[in-house]
Amino acid sequence: MLWDENDKRGWLVNGTDTVLHLLHASLNHSRNIFSSAFLPDSKTQPEKLGSTETKSVLGILSDPEARALRLYVERTVEREEEIRDDAAGTAPRTASIKEITNYRVEDRIEHLYNTLEKLIDYKADLEKAAVSRLGLPGYGASLRDRTSGTFTPVTTPSTYESAP
Repeated sequence: MLWDENDKRGWLVNGTDTVLHLLHASLNHSRNIFSSAFLPDSKTQPEKLGSTETKSVLGILSDPEARALRLYVERTVEREEEIRDDAAGTAPRTASIKEITNYRVEDRIEHLYNTLEKLIDYKADLEKAAVSRLGLPGYGASLRDRTSGTFTPVTTPSTYESAP
C-alpha cells in the first residue's frame, strides 16, 4: 500500500509495479539533479528500459540488457602494474591500469529493494512496539484472533458448486 500523506489517501498496488515506478521516478530525479554525472548512453534510459505496453513489469525488471545499462561512473581506481615479457628478453616495464566501476540499473533496483525492505521492517517494528505497549494480544495474531473469533468467508463451497 502506498500512502499520500498530503492528500490522506492510499493505493493498493502490486509490488513489482511499485518498484518499476520508483525506478523511473528515482532515475528522472537523479538525472535532473546530477545530469552531468550521467553517462551519455543513459540519457534515454526510460526508452531503453522498455514499456509496459510491450513487456510485463516483471519482464522489464528482470531483463538482463536493461539491468546492465550503465548510469554513471561510480568509482575509478588507478594502479601501477609491472609487466614482464620474458620471451622478448626486455626489461620489465610499469603500466598504469585504470579500473572503472559503473553504477548500473541493476544497482539502483537493488538499492530500491533494500530501501523498501527497511521501510517494511521499520513499520513492523513500530506495530510490534505499539501492540506490546498497549497490552494487546501477541504480535502477529491471526485475523480470527483480532476480530474476536468472528470471520465470514466471502464464498462457501455451496456458492461456487451451484454455479452454472
